[in-house]
Amino acid sequence: MLANKSLNANATSNITVTTGGKENDVVVMTLSGNLRADGRYTISRSIENPALYASNKEQMEADEKEFETMLLSVAE
Repeated sequence: MLANKSLNANATSNITVTTGGKENDVVVMTLSGNLRADGRYTISRSIENPALYASNKEQMEADEKEFETMLLSVAE
């Protein structure tokens, strides 16, 4: 019997925006990843709010790196 094992993970990266005195969490980027039993992996990102992504790019890159670290830690 052939068995393929993999792990799928998803996450969102949010920024809190204040509008009219009210705070709202806005999804800026979504991440999805797949880790195969042989160690190969893929990570995809979707930019949901380009303006907030551009103005928070450093944080978005840090979130993506954290997601990759989390995904790969499962293999250890």
